[in-house]
Amino acid sequence: MNITKIKKKLSVGGYNLFTLGFLVYNFFYFSYNYAMI
Repeated sequence: MNITKIKKKLSVGGYNLFTLGFLVYNFFYFSYNYAMI
């Protein structure tokens, strides 16, 4: 196994996880604000 390939896979996986969490956070934030109106 190449260390650089593993690092690239980990960085891509972490980036995808961060983006997914960001989208979920925005979804709950906006739905919460919508419910308060």
